[in-house]
Amino acid sequence: MFKWSKFFVSAESIEIYEKLGDASILDAHCHLGIDQDGHRMSTKKLIRKFDDAGVQKGVIFPLNDVIKQKCFEVSNDRIYKAFSEYPDRFFPFFRLDPNSPVWKEEFEKRVSQGFVGVKLHPRSQKFRIDFSEAKKIYELAEEEGLPLLMHVGFGLEDNTDKLLKIIKEHPDLKIILGHSAFVDIIHVLESVFKNKNVFFDTSVVKLYDLFFLMERMDHKRILYGSDIPYGEINFAVQSIISVAISLGLNTNEVRNILGGNLERVLK
Repeated sequence: MFKWSKFFVSAESIEIYEKLGDASILDAHCHLGIDQDGHRMSTKKLIRKFDDAGVQKGVIFPLNDVIKQKCFEVSNDRIYKAFSEYPDRFFPFFRLDPNSPVWKEEFEKRVSQGFVGVKLHPRSQKFRIDFSEAKKIYELAEEEGLPLLMHVGFGLEDNTDKLLKIIKEHPDLKIILGHSAFVDIIHVLESVFKNKNVFFDTSVVKLYDLFFLMERMDHKRILYGSDIPYGEINFAVQSIISVAISLGLNTNEVRNILGGNLERVLK
């Protein structure tokens, strides 16, 4: 059963949540593994977190793993194992390092295993968004019809224009902007407003940025995400519902943000 934070409990919040009925809550941004910064998340713990928050399923991909490897091959194996054990709870995304000479082999292996998306993190892997090898990944993802989730939170400040150029060069690439590009959300939102293949995941987006996003962007392009273990699932879901109430969104719009939109992206 969903656990409400005391901060968010209100008659309106409970009412709109109850009206959601059997709506799917799908988390667009979840990590597994042990990060170099000390954060960690196991498969079983993530399942428990899902159950506590009423989340049916989530996108999973590796943290910036402490394990030394060529191109996240050990970490991606962990994602594949978790998906194999719980196929009804996870959408597997594989992580790549464009600096690695074997990224293409890793890409092809994971596609053959049935992974449904790609995760890139320019800041952690220290590459420019317009790096030549990264561009090749965009091209392959576009050809394969795989959504690409890119970290565009902290560290994006100097890359916004490059990001917008990449989006323009790949109109058929489904790109999920991790953390909704909150460090430059106004510029990004205005620039991609008409591009229906660009989506905003709400993971660890501050309430005032979330309000800005949900007030101005088509609700069909907003994806609920938690960023667990950096964010809390319960808090993230409640934030969506609370902002939706303040903006007067209807139940169907909230359903889309909480899960319906991600289902369409991955189909």
